[in-house]
Amino acid sequence: MILAARWPAVRTGSLAAYSGVVVWSIDTRGVPFDRETVLAWVCGCLVLVNVGRPWRQSMQVVIDWLPFLAVMLIYDLVRGAADQAGAPVHYTPQLDADRALFGGTVPTVWLQDRLYDGGAPRWWEVGPALVYASHFVVPFVVAGVLWQRDRERWLAFTGRFVSLSFLATLGFLAFPAAPPWLASRRDLLPPISRTSPRGWSILELDVASRLIDKGQKASNLVAAIPSLHAGYTVLLLVFLWPRASRRLRVVLVAYPVVMGFVLALTGEHYVVDVLAGWAAAAVVCMGWTAWEHRRSLRDIEQAVQCQEALTGPGSTLGP
Repeated sequence: MILAARWPAVRTGSLAAYSGVVVWSIDTRGVPFDRETVLAWVCGCLVLVNVGRPWRQSMQVVIDWLPFLAVMLIYDLVRGAADQAGAPVHYTPQLDADRALFGGTVPTVWLQDRLYDGGAPRWWEVGPALVYASHFVVPFVVAGVLWQRDRERWLAFTGRFVSLSFLATLGFLAFPAAPPWLASRRDLLPPISRTSPRGWSILELDVASRLIDKGQKASNLVAAIPSLHAGYTVLLLVFLWPRASRRLRVVLVAYPVVMGFVLALTGEHYVVDVLAGWAAAAVVCMGWTAWEHRRSLRDIEQAVQCQEALTGPGSTLGP
């Protein structure tokens, strides 16, 4: 009984120490943007949150998250190899689509002409840097919170997350698409800078900037349509909306819009890439919702049939 009473204090102390380690790691090694590190941090936090609780609940972290990590590693391998599948890289269709949508103007070019002067990063660039980087962290933190609060909702969310990731990979395989900054290097657009890491220097976290640069160089450079940066934001919006508070709903609506603006501003995506990401997330969410609805109806029908069998003529259980 005495030990049980002390478990909350043990958990609090462990989480405080863990937070200190995370801060130290970020300060010395930079913000973790690779999926494996972020998932490891999230799972470590979940293990500590469940210290002192039933053994099965603590082990469930490994049982649930290890397969999820394995699936995402497979996704990373497939996505990284998509640019080697032999399909030609497309430079102009998405460029022409943006021009058609905006009366001949390419939003990335328009924004960079007005907001960047070629000099040192300015204070407001912290915002775009943080929003862009949130793509690598926020979905997994949300998944961790969902797992701790409601494992069934976690399963529903990760199913959608994995489905969206692999659906996007089909797009990368079928239609390798160059982003604006790469089209600029082919002289299809005026000079465009890939500015997503610039704001980290304002925060004196140049390590984070270098990590982003390293990750971008190692990733599939033509995996632009659909934009998963955009798609994940809409997935969060649709999935969390039904149970979200009014204030959270404002954030959920703003997140896709702000992310779309940042992706265009930093030269990472055309607007049509963003729209394709939103559409892909909507398709995945509608597909999963329809499947869950059909499964629920089937479960109800089976329950009714079972009840009728138990209470029908000749049954000794009565009505």
